[in-house]
Amino acid sequence: MKYCQICGILYQSTDSICVECKENLSELKAGWLIELSPGNVLVLTTSEVKARIKKNEFSAYHKIIGPGDKEWSRIFEVSFFHKLFSREDNWTLQLPEGFQYPISKDKIVKLIKEKSLTGDEKCFHPSENKWYLVKECVEFIYLFETGLKTCSYCGAKNAKTSVLCWKCFKAFINPDNKGFEINGSRITLEEPEEVALERKKFKERKLARKRLTIQLIAIFIVVVSLGLVIRFHRMSQVENFEIAKGVELFNTTSHWEEKEYGGYKVKNFVISGKLRNSSNTSKKIVILTGYIFTTNSKLISKKSVNVFKEMNLNKPTISKGELINPGEEFNFEIRFYRSDIFGKDISSWDVRITKVIE
Repeated sequence: MKYCQICGILYQSTDSICVECKENLSELKAGWLIELSPGNVLVLTTSEVKARIKKNEFSAYHKIIGPGDKEWSRIFEVSFFHKLFSREDNWTLQLPEGFQYPISKDKIVKLIKEKSLTGDEKCFHPSENKWYLVKECVEFIYLFETGLKTCSYCGAKNAKTSVLCWKCFKAFINPDNKGFEINGSRITLEEPEEVALERKKFKERKLARKRLTIQLIAIFIVVVSLGLVIRFHRMSQVENFEIAKGVELFNTTSHWEEKEYGGYKVKNFVISGKLRNSSNTSKKIVILTGYIFTTNSKLISKKSVNVFKEMNLNKPTISKGELINPGEEFNFEIRFYRSDIFGKDISSWDVRITKVIE
């Protein structure tokens, strides 16, 4: 099957030129021709037509023709397309004088509330392909009645005689006996299947949310517990030490240090800070121990240094006769070399006073 891209006329596969436009014909492979305006024809598959209708890109009155059709139709006249048109739009209003014009549902509601429509006008929607009096259409009937009832599912206003909600099509159930009540006459019946299914889905969603909350709480507890276990494991790798009363550390920090040895550069990890004798007695030697850990808090290495009265980087100047007097402060450094780190990533570190000699 072929068609003319200018006028949209269909031809047999053996034809090559449009008799009207004298243009070369194109192969029709997608399935549908839709005329948006004279000379503006689209070629679309069925799924593409449906998608564009749902996006409100097509009017119900656009012309359409398929490979097996001989004449153009309006889109809403194709059985599997007409139900897709939104009932919020695509309405046609016919006045008593016979004049018709396209309109939205909200506009009709506004005209009714403004008393511009009496309800005896006719309205048409392509999803039903049938004309109704405005006052008898399910979307507008409630505007002409008193004693309205509200749908418990979607909140739409309905006439008091409505059995189904015009918007969501859910049944109105009498709470006493799960039946309908129309003009004082009660008709008892079991809860509709769609209502029972909706109730079941609601309970399942509620139960799923409850399970999710419990799972999140459990995950939170596990994470906190794991953090405590890791911290305990890390602390268990640090040897017990004496509490050196009167000696304190402060301004402790760490950094990477790059050194060059014979043209070869290496990086050392350095823990540094200050030590203060806050006691009333002099100290001869203070021993500090530094620890470095991996990302999973596993001990990589530990190193101890002696802090004397004068400490010159790695080689402290020892003067046995000198003491660390009360109130004196000294800088310290604990350096981990490449052989100490073994190429592992350092995620945390610690430094402790492990012994004091007075």
